[in-house]
Amino acid sequence: MTAMQHQHKSWHKNHKENKKIGTTAKLQIEQHRYKWVMTIFISEDHPVLVLRLTSTLIL
Repeated sequence: MTAMQHQHKSWHKNHKENKKIGTTAKLQIEQHRYKWVMTIFISEDHPVLVLRLTSTLIL
C-alpha cells in the first residue's frame, strides 16, 4: 500500500467521524473535458482544514 492510499483511507475514516461536527463546502468547475470538484472541510473540534481536489474526465 502506498503512502497516498493510506492517507486517502485515513482521510475517509477521519472525515466520517468528523462529519457531524464540522462544515463541508463543495466547489464544482466544468472546464473542457474535465469536471473538477474541490471539497473543503473545516472541523469545529480541531483547528483542521481539509482540501480535497478531484478531477473527472467527461466522456
